[in-house]
Amino acid sequence: MKKIIITTFQGAHNYGAFLQAFALQTKLQNMGYSVKILNYKKKYISEEAPYNFIKSNIKWTIKAAIDTVLHYKSKKRRYDSFVMDIKNNLELTEEIDNAEKFSKMLTNEILITGSDQVWNPLLTNGIDDVYFLNIPNNNVKISYAASLGNPHNIDNYLEKFKKVVKGIDKVSVREKNSEEYINSIINKKFSITVLDPTLLITKNQWNEIFKDGDLPNEEYIFAYQVTPNDDYYKVVNKISEETGLKVANFNNDIHFKNEVNCFTKGPFDFLMFLKNSKYVITTSFHATSFSIIFNKKFLVVTPKKNGNRITNLLSMVNLENRSLNSVDDLESINIDNNINYNEVNEILNMERIKSLDWLKNSIEKGK
Repeated sequence: MKKIIITTFQGAHNYGAFLQAFALQTKLQNMGYSVKILNYKKKYISEEAPYNFIKSNIKWTIKAAIDTVLHYKSKKRRYDSFVMDIKNNLELTEEIDNAEKFSKMLTNEILITGSDQVWNPLLTNGIDDVYFLNIPNNNVKISYAASLGNPHNIDNYLEKFKKVVKGIDKVSVREKNSEEYINSIINKKFSITVLDPTLLITKNQWNEIFKDGDLPNEEYIFAYQVTPNDDYYKVVNKISEETGLKVANFNNDIHFKNEVNCFTKGPFDFLMFLKNSKYVITTSFHATSFSIIFNKKFLVVTPKKNGNRITNLLSMVNLENRSLNSVDDLESINIDNNINYNEVNEILNMERIKSLDWLKNSIEKGK
């Protein structure tokens, strides 16, 4: 049995980060491989305690520190939820904190970096050798659905980026514009676009992974944002007022007029609430991907920065009309408009087959 080690944001207490790591681990295990996720502790990514507010820049650190003081109890409960799900569901290696230790622990494992924004230097405080598999070992090195966030994030690190990416045997990314960017600076056939790991698992398979538990007794709107967006807040409130539905709110930094606060819920509760909601409204890539997986009626308030990952996904399944830029767009976009999920599911299934074929061939053929 071939052994694989995945490098990703395994310690981030973020719904999308956990679920994509779990999805890639699970899919590779289902394909017959022995899989571990590198337990890489990086202070800008890993949540070492509910009061950890050190971020990759001063602005984010100050905001996180204030938020920690104001919401310590709820942050502690949320922290405990994530710790439990990570402990019970991710197969982790021994803990390491630098590329040298990573190199020394390896034997003949196949290394896969991705998915998530592991190649976004704004999140990782520069080009991180661990996430780029930039170590001297002769192991097979693969990137699966690695994301740059936005290709322009690489501008200040271009020469090192080109060098470390060239050291990877098989390269795939999550966004089409990342593929085009890499191929323009390295080689026109160097990289391809594949599905985010969460989309490799079908709706029925996800339903087998987690079970429904306690839910609101009435229909509700599932709401989750990743970065602050005034129009998102206005859109959620407007649809809540028009429908009379409560909001299952998975954030703690904003509150709606009629809400059930779900900030302390863990990743599988996040899926449970999303799957059983009447509507989904979000700015999140992974909440969008699960809305598609579970065939939900949803709207995405497109983030003003790094929105390409969402627009790429919506474009792939012909659902660009589920995206809006401001609350004014609700005049022309109705959340109740039916979505042709037969067509969407067919496209997604074809893309899933292509992505899995690429992944299996990359692992089996190696260098």
